[in-house]
Amino acid sequence: MLDLGEHLPATAIPDVVDLYSKWSFGTLGRDSFTPAILAWLYRWLMEIETARDVDNFRELRDPFGGELNHDRIRSLESNLRTGFLLFRNRAPSLAVEYLRSLQQRRHHDDVVRNILKFTARWLRLPRGARNPYRGRSDIEAAAIR
Repeated sequence: MLDLGEHLPATAIPDVVDLYSKWSFGTLGRDSFTPAILAWLYRWLMEIETARDVDNFRELRDPFGGELNHDRIRSLESNLRTGFLLFRNRAPSLAVEYLRSLQQRRHHDDVVRNILKFTARWLRLPRGARNPYRGRSDIEAAAIR
């Protein structure tokens, strides 16, 4: 499926994302496919996020050519972000590129808030441990996690 690339029908993307995410989770991301999987998760996530980051209403476009309804897009976006963030260490350059792209967008607050909530759930410091992210901006802290 990785070879299908752009030829994958948009309606199949949610199922493929589910398969890719489960694969990476099952291998703990320590396989040779996860970096390639992350590239596709990133690409599809950017398709959704950039479709609505516009200056005015007339510039809005439907991700994936409008082949997926709004509810499927919302669910897909969440699944893409989760899969990407869980294994971002396997594609660090993409993780940095993603965070930099967020900083350049006009409407990024909700996405950043979701990323910070996600990382807060996965990063639990033991009592009395020094927080290595203290004094950093939220974006910087998220980037080095």
